[in-house]
Amino acid sequence: MVDQAGDLAPTTGLIDYLRQLLLTAEKSSHMMASWQVRPVEVPVTLLRASNDTDGAPDLGWSEVLGRPIELAMVPGDHLSMVRAPLVLTSALCIEARLDPPERRPGGGR
Repeated sequence: MVDQAGDLAPTTGLIDYLRQLLLTAEKSSHMMASWQVRPVEVPVTLLRASNDTDGAPDLGWSEVLGRPIELAMVPGDHLSMVRAPLVLTSALCIEARLDPPERRPGGGR
């Protein structure tokens, strides 16, 4: 909220919200600091937003996992790729990998 002088006037709701936000950030930071990669024996696919071009194409995941991964480019940026209408492309990309043609009834014919 803004008071009559144009300064931010803290409200109980805002202060509580900011405290919760800080607590969540602290918990997230702690979890990330203690996270360790474990080997996985399943195919790994990275859905990469086509507008996000910084870093290695696979964002370093092949190195972390010690093996190549599949890279699937989807339209949008980090946020828009999971919002309508672009989320449909991301969802179809995931669906195709979860239910490959050879596992569908009739063998994908």
